[in-house]
Amino acid sequence: MSDTALPAEIMKLIEQSQEAKTHAHTRGKFRVGASLLTKDGKVFKGCNIHNASHSLSVCAERCAIFKAMSEGHREFKAIAVSRRVKQ
Repeated sequence: MSDTALPAEIMKLIEQSQEAKTHAHTRGKFRVGASLLTKDGKVFKGCNIHNASHSLSVCAERCAIFKAMSEGHREFKAIAVSRRVKQ
């Protein structure tokens, strides 16, 4: 399926996940961003956050879900995840 065949709502979600990855905090090679669409149409973005203490690290998907849930959202429609390998 080509990108143009995707619904506009999904394309926007992908773009938002690409924007979210610019905020990633990682010493590794991978920057990841996620955007989560709730059933009521609100979008929550998250990025991966790495720390020397691995237990304090969080992936982009969990970050977006935690943000949504902390504001009372429990039903989700879609999630987009984007990654970039640092050169």
